[in-house]
Formats: sequence, structure tokens, C-alpha cells
Amino acid sequence: FSMLDYIDTLSKANLLKAESNTLVYNDQIKLTKPSKSPTDIEQAMKASVTVKNKEGHGSGFLVSNDGYIITNHHVVSKNDDYTVVMNDGTEYKTKIIRSNKSIDLALLKIEGNFDVAFNLPSKKNFNIGDEVLAIGTPRSIQLGQSVAKGIVSGERKHNGMNYIQTDISVNGGNSGGPILLRTGELISIVEFKLIGGGSEGLSFSIPAYDVMQSLNLAY
Repeated sequence: FSMLDYIDTLSKANLLKAESNTLVYNDQIKLTKPSKSPTDIEQAMKASVTVKNKEGHGSGFLVSNDGYIITNHHVVSKNDDYTVVMNDGTEYKTKIIRSNKSIDLALLKIEGNFDVAFNLPSKKNFNIGDEVLAIGTPRSIQLGQSVAKGIVSGERKHNGMNYIQTDISVNGGNSGGPILLRTGELISIVEFKLIGGGSEGLSFSIPAYDVMQSLNLAY
């Protein structure tokens, strides 16, 4: 919260230009509801991906069996070609369908048929204290689909945005990856963590129930 207070101080002093979070997509994208969603960690890993370009990588996850993927905007913000790497190492060229900097979310599309994909919830599906897991690719491509454990520490709001606070250990490359319950149910998307100044165990994610409305998606 010291970081958030600092940002507020800069904003009030007109030293920081805040991004608008009011971007609205008029055209709704209709996704095909997954025929099979993860029910355990092994299946969740199959629905999780690495998103890379020549400069670096992030994480993401399937939300339809025909290849729609959710990740963070900042993972695909460069004007570059991106490749999606599946759990089994298969690679696909990907297309950015829409990407919104103000909410830090992006929708990608790869061509193929995939057995398992996460279902995007329409309402809150977690409680404070729930044990949760993050799947992603920290630091190195060779560490793809790594699993880290933690708990839901709290629910926060900042600049009109909802965040879930957890104590999961996330690293560079985890951005855009899924956070889920042990049942395999998706609850949020990794966004950032606090580092330095003695900060420890403070990571924040975007609630999965916000994704549909933020990107104007529907099943």
C-alpha cells in the first residue's frame, strides 16, 4: 500500500499521467464455452501456455477449445510477432485479437483444437484464505508451466480496478498466467508483485470475473 499511496501522491501533484480505464469495445466476441475445463492441476497445466517473442516471454491460458487465450497486455505490448508454447512444447503463431493497456488484458488466438480450456467465471468464486495455485513460466522458457502455491490474502481496489492480493511467489514471466483453486477453477490472472523495500509475499492479480466485461466477451 506504500507503493499505491506513492502513486496517488504523484497523481495528485500532476506528476503522473494516469491511464484511462474506460475503453469500451462495442463489438462483442462470442467464445465457444469449453467442453472440458480443468478439474485438477495436471489438466490446468495443459490449458496453460507460454507467450514469447524474441525479447522475452510471459504466460497465458486457453479459454476456449478452439484456441482463444487470455494474457496481460504488457506481455504482448511490443509491435512484434508472438509465439504460444503449449505444455507439451508445441508452438503456434498467435494473433492479437484485442489488447487493452488500461486494464492490462489481451485476447489472443491460435489455430487448433485443444482438449482442455479454462472457463471464465461471471461472478466471484473464491474466499479470503482459500489455497490457490499459480501456473506460469518464471524467468526461463525452460521453466514453463511451473506451479506455485499460496493463499488469497485480500481483495483490493485501486483507480476503479479490482485486484486479488495473494502471497504466491511469482517472478518475471508469470505475468498473464492463471491463478486457480485446487479444483482447477480459474479465479484470476497474474499481473504484478511488489519488490524491494522489504516487501515479501505481495502479489496482485486481476479477478477472472472481470475479464468478460472488460474485453466484451461472452460464451
